[in-house]
Amino acid sequence: MSITKLFKFIPSGRRALVSSPFSKEVIVDGPRYLPPWCNVRFFTFQAIHQEQRVSVYDETGVDTVINGPAALHIHPDGNMEPHSRFQLAENEAIVVIGGDGKQNYYFGGKVPDGNVGEVSNCVYVKPDEKLHTFCLTGGGDSDGLGKEPRHLRFQVVRLKPTQAYFSVAARTKTDQTPLIVKLMIYFKVSNLGKFTNSTDDPFGAMFNTIMTGVTKLVGTVTFDDFKAEPGRLIEQLMDNSITEEMVEYGLEISKIQLRGWMPEDRSVQEILNRAATINTKKAIDQAEHEIRMNALKNEATELQESGKNNELRRQMAEEEGSKEGVKIARLMTSCLSACGAEVNKDVVLQVIKLYLAGKSVGEHGGTLSVTPAMLSDSTEG
Repeated sequence: MSITKLFKFIPSGRRALVSSPFSKEVIVDGPRYLPPWCNVRFFTFQAIHQEQRVSVYDETGVDTVINGPAALHIHPDGNMEPHSRFQLAENEAIVVIGGDGKQNYYFGGKVPDGNVGEVSNCVYVKPDEKLHTFCLTGGGDSDGLGKEPRHLRFQVVRLKPTQAYFSVAARTKTDQTPLIVKLMIYFKVSNLGKFTNSTDDPFGAMFNTIMTGVTKLVGTVTFDDFKAEPGRLIEQLMDNSITEEMVEYGLEISKIQLRGWMPEDRSVQEILNRAATINTKKAIDQAEHEIRMNALKNEATELQESGKNNELRRQMAEEEGSKEGVKIARLMTSCLSACGAEVNKDVVLQVIKLYLAGKSVGEHGGTLSVTPAMLSDSTEG
């Protein structure tokens, strides 16, 4: 048997804490052979990769932060704990609670106005630190009814504008009609410090404040007044102190919009549906009546224009007739002057008429044929 097998061996690249009855503990790096009476306690070898960060604790409990890549030898009486790594987008932020209880704010992009914190898109959380977890009111059905406390749980806060569905049950004035008012709330986290410290549930405070405002406003009008202009009533929410109250919770509400409303009682909704159907039929009948009235007006206008045209044609015919009479009279006078008193006036008049008729036909490219039937008894002489 080889004598080396009786010795203890520390391989290359390893490190150990060696002690013996004859010496204190010393740190020995391999490769190394040690006498068999030595007590050998190996260090833990640990490779730290790129973008990793760890806290290494020595035998006295003092920690040292190491960034990767690195190769570490962990003391047998020491320890190593990794840091949690969080990558932040430009519009994201987190709250880190230190071992002393102090809150530290980290922003992925520019620190918004009114906020205090550090800019870092990569944050490492130490083992003795923790990330603040927000537990806020949220959830509910598709209309925003049934919001539940502590329903939303998240650690990374998005600072960009967002929106939430919310529905409020309220009663109108006098008639006490129960309504469900459906809202869309546009808001964003404007101050991370106030959002974290003002209350344990800023969203719950926002929903409760808006619910109080809607209930109060709806209670000031009757059901008929509400359904006449529901949108105008909801717009008044932005005119009161709701937005100012939310600033204290680190929230900024930009708009509260009405998505719809409905009576809580289905029988009331059926009555409204029937009324809407009747109103629709009335509107259709009114539109058809207006169409018929416009058609009658157009027809009367056409008849009136037609009468004016007939009158103009009559006047033009009279003028043409007067002109023809003047022509005949002039020709008659000329013929009588040329032929003397012995000529038959009726014959001259008939000849003039035939002349004018032939001229008119000839001007339009035609030929006038004169038959004996066209001559009266007065022309026989």
